[in-house]
Amino acid sequence: MVNKPKILVVKLASLGDILQTTPLIRLLASKYDVYYLTFSQHAPLLKDNPHILGLFTFLDKSNLTAMLHNVVALIKIFFLQPQISINLHKIYALNYIFKLMGISKRLGIIREKDKRHHLTHPQVFNLEQHHIKQYLSFASILELNTSDYSMEYFPGNYQSLSNPSITANIPSPYVVICAGGGKNKWANMLNKRWPEASYISLGKSLISKGYNLVLVGNHDDTQIHHNIANSIGSNVFDVTNKTSLNELFLIIKSALFYIGNDSFLLHFASTTKTQTLGLFGPTSAKLLAPLGASDGYIQSQTSCSPCYEANLGLDAQAYKCQKNLCMQNLEIETVTMKISPLSTQSRNVTFCAK
Repeated sequence: MVNKPKILVVKLASLGDILQTTPLIRLLASKYDVYYLTFSQHAPLLKDNPHILGLFTFLDKSNLTAMLHNVVALIKIFFLQPQISINLHKIYALNYIFKLMGISKRLGIIREKDKRHHLTHPQVFNLEQHHIKQYLSFASILELNTSDYSMEYFPGNYQSLSNPSITANIPSPYVVICAGGGKNKWANMLNKRWPEASYISLGKSLISKGYNLVLVGNHDDTQIHHNIANSIGSNVFDVTNKTSLNELFLIIKSALFYIGNDSFLLHFASTTKTQTLGLFGPTSAKLLAPLGASDGYIQSQTSCSPCYEANLGLDAQAYKCQKNLCMQNLEIETVTMKISPLSTQSRNVTFCAK
């Protein structure tokens, strides 16, 4: 058996961005033994991915324990001796470390004016290209090409549900909604959220048509979902911050469709192949919306949308805008018309562990 060359992919954060690398991972695995470096808190998203032979993790903390952990991870990478690295962050110190390790082919993203990036194959970050396609451009350098842009999550052994009653007690047909999102450790863009009142009106409309409503999300979404559930009343199942990733996968996979703002859960929902509808305002759907065959989106039509500029990061207008007009002006009727074809479909899914 001929050993494949080893390749290391680096994407430390965040969750949605990591999912956007999975089409690249799938393609690379056809020619390389793929290894992946990410933050430890994001490793569960990839740990059962069959296209990844090994995961290395960094601790995202500034203390001695984290420093030692990260050094050990780099030592392990050194002894692995990958021939190629793909750094999907503009963290040039890592490129320099990989150079010192003897990694001969170093691919990665740079800013247009940056010179000391320590890469053999730099790619200028393209503000007009979808992120998934931009990641896949590195595969083209390695003479690999694909038109499959679908993201993947592999739930592993699903027999070990931490709370099976959560999934068992949701009656079909149901629609999954995440009205939150827009917040993580590195960024806070709550103006990506469609207004709470709009989700309440939409939820009531769906329930009047015979559908149950399931609210999903993390601890940052608890309050908004509590408000929505209380305002609507019956036929709402709020499992916010009560599920594992595997439980979320099953809940969304068995749903009629998923609706949510631009967030990790929109991308995660795409991996289930359930119909999704993403609502976009400050950010651009053309650059960020899932590209699977079952995915759809609505982009706000206000003149200032989208206003997020990736190269500016936290200095972008999207983080400064307090008015949220782009999402406030997204009418319920527009969303209802988009989901009407989805609501006529039958959905009866039985989960099979992969």
